[in-house]
Amino acid sequence: MSSSLSDMELLSRMAEGDANAFQKLFYQHWEKIFSIAVMYTKSEVLAEELVQDIFLKIWLHREKIQDQSNFQGYLFITARNHIYNKLRIKSQETEYRQELHAHFADSRAADDLLILKQSQELIHQAVESLPPQQRKIFILSRYEGLTLEEIGAQMGISPLTARAHMRKALASLRSFLQQHSGDLSLAPVLYILLSK
Repeated sequence: MSSSLSDMELLSRMAEGDANAFQKLFYQHWEKIFSIAVMYTKSEVLAEELVQDIFLKIWLHREKIQDQSNFQGYLFITARNHIYNKLRIKSQETEYRQELHAHFADSRAADDLLILKQSQELIHQAVESLPPQQRKIFILSRYEGLTLEEIGAQMGISPLTARAHMRKALASLRSFLQQHSGDLSLAPVLYILLSK
């Protein structure tokens, strides 16, 4: 019996409330999803939490997904979306940003260095795509460390205007990066580089 038939059978039983079928499905796929989550988040603790969340979603929506002919594809897309959303939220947390900074600063792994390089190149392209005033404010804030008050004084605009331009710049950058990154493994670094 092929793995996809096995998945279909388990999904069908699970839809009827069979917790053992769910447990088997979980154990067949958790390691792959965990590996993906670790690759994206660089945190085993967070990855475990995400895998539990993802499979909880599977259980809660078991009746809707019982006819999934490609459960592995469905599971990957569900996992990717959940990880992406969680990273967006976690990137606002100082502690998580510091952990990721430390991970990439200390890493000598070729994959991590490549991710960092690709992320920096993508951010550079995104910043270059901004309108001139937004680009200048973003550079003064993120790269030169000026406060919005200092930027306003330097550019002859109010701090509120500088803040409005900064918000627009960050929204544009996030939109650009979502459209052009393609590879979710870049997501944590992109969020860090944008939020530092």
